[in-house]
Amino acid sequence: MVESTEFGVGYTKVSLIRRVGIAAGITDIDFLTPAEIRRKLGVVDPETSGLLEAFLNVFDRWFLYTRMIERRITSHDAQLEAERTAAVERRAAAQSQLAKRLLHLEAKDSR
Repeated sequence: MVESTEFGVGYTKVSLIRRVGIAAGITDIDFLTPAEIRRKLGVVDPETSGLLEAFLNVFDRWFLYTRMIERRITSHDAQLEAERTAAVERRAAAQSQLAKRLLHLEAKDSR
């Protein structure tokens, strides 16, 4: 298993927030923090904002379980593995919904 790091997860989240902001048409994105982008997104496009927040929540949950297993903080029991598997499934579902929304926004923008 490739080890997940806080830096890697943080970078992924920042990159995704930036991409979603661009797709939603938020201007001056290079001069905004991720928190500012998320706040503006909530005003400009609440539906996309909700999908982004849902993905970020399940992504954080997945990372938590993955780190616990990688660092062997807890005994490698069946319940923890089941929770991690569920987190992986929720992450995949949220990722799919957000990806579809981004495709929709990007297609709408290219017209």
